[in-house]
Amino acid sequence: MLAESQLYSFLDRKNNFLIHFFEGQKLIQELILIHNLKENGFSYFRDLVLSFQPMISLLKPREGFGIYIDSESPYFRWKIETNWSGQMRTLLAPENFNLLPSKITGTCRFTKISPNSQQPYTSYIELNETHFDQAINGVLTKSFQINSKIQISEVSDQSIMVMELPAEDVDKKPISKSVPLDDYLLNTKEALQQIFQKGLNNDKEIISSFESLGMSLINKREILFRCPCSQERMLLTLKNLWKNDKENFFKKDEKVIEMGCEYCKKRFHFSKEEITQ
Repeated sequence: MLAESQLYSFLDRKNNFLIHFFEGQKLIQELILIHNLKENGFSYFRDLVLSFQPMISLLKPREGFGIYIDSESPYFRWKIETNWSGQMRTLLAPENFNLLPSKITGTCRFTKISPNSQQPYTSYIELNETHFDQAINGVLTKSFQINSKIQISEVSDQSIMVMELPAEDVDKKPISKSVPLDDYLLNTKEALQQIFQKGLNNDKEIISSFESLGMSLINKREILFRCPCSQERMLLTLKNLWKNDKENFFKKDEKVIEMGCEYCKKRFHFSKEEITQ
């Protein structure tokens, strides 16, 4: 049995980099059971989740973010909503999507929610025949304003986000840097690929593998699929829809309305009396 997915954060103090390692095998397995995507469609869905989920390491306590890609060419809609504590939900529509596009045209909307802010921060990125990697890095540079890159494993449901730390410490003293980000990725490529090849799921083995590279663990958290939908929330939504269009809301002789959650696929049923009370 696979252990719960985890996001590990390691510090390479010598080179002044943070490495966020996402072990996502259990999470991806659960998403397979929830979403009826096939072949290339699910492969693309997997890559999206593995690419963006490590970004929660950039959040502060009680913060969360949503990323929404509306692609017109090829046509699809992707959403992920996740938070600092590691709870997430996601979907790719339409469910018969079966492509593995390298370029997309559309828009990417990023929304970050902070507990001390009444209005969420929102940014938009225009996608015009944009490569997959460029879309990811666009969110990192525009929305988070950091120098970082994400790499996805081709052999395991895992990914790594490498983040360059500031050139000054907390006392504003300069830190001598050995290599820029691209060179660091090149220098560590073989070692990181070996970790991907092993497909490690054991907590101690993962930590030991990174410690053997001279890195130290500074944080880890479980990543779990959690959907907050409920009978009460769905009923409230239907009540509001009915109030806005009482004459046309119900079809003739309709006594029960079924409503489904697009994220977790749960189905809810409500009587006409429940909605109109």
